[in-house]
Amino acid sequence: MRKILVTALTLFFVTANSFFTPAGADNPPRRILSGWLDGSPTIYLPSVDTNFNYDVIRDVSPFWYGLASESKITDKYTLGLYTKPITVALQDLKTRGLIVIPTITDDQPVRTLA
Repeated sequence: MRKILVTALTLFFVTANSFFTPAGADNPPRRILSGWLDGSPTIYLPSVDTNFNYDVIRDVSPFWYGLASESKITDKYTLGLYTKPITVALQDLKTRGLIVIPTITDDQPVRTLA
C-alpha cells in the first residue's frame, strides 16, 4: 500500500510540474484568444497592465465608438475620462503585438437601429 502511495505522489508531482511551468521563450504559446475592451475607464488599472498574460491574446476589439444616428459616431473614449490619451492606449496595445479591431456599438434607443 505504501509503494502505491509513494508511486502515485511521485507521478503527481512529476506531471504537475509540467502543467505549472511557465512557457519558455524558445516555445511561446500560440495566440488563440480575442478580447473586448469596454468603455469603462478602469480598463487601464496598473494590475491589468503588469499582470495580464498578453502572450496568448491575438486581437482586441475596443468598444470606444458608438453610432448615435445614421450620420453621427460618438467617441466613447473621450467621454470615458481615461487617464491615457487614446493614441497612447492604442500604441500600448500595438507594442504588445496585438491586432486592434475597433468596434462600433449601436447607441440608438431601444427598438431603433442606426
